[in-house]
Amino acid sequence: MLIRYLTKEKFEWLLCDNGIYIGAASAQSDQNEGVYDSKKISEIFKIINKFNLDWQKLDDINHSLMLYGRANNYLFSWFDGDNETR
Repeated sequence: MLIRYLTKEKFEWLLCDNGIYIGAASAQSDQNEGVYDSKKISEIFKIINKFNLDWQKLDDINHSLMLYGRANNYLFSWFDGDNETR
């Protein structure tokens, strides 16, 4: 995917210059990065209505998975200047 946005030379330059920052989704300035409706799965199962589950426990598990993903999924970006090629 990187090659789509920059040349091999630019990528090597960023590596040599320590120009790439990779941070967890939870560390981004957008506090909603990686956040989603963790109750959606239980809502779908409730519509199907074929499962006798503890819905609150399922919601809690899904919410924990979302928080884990925010802390452990890493994102990166770089400045897109006027002289960058696409």
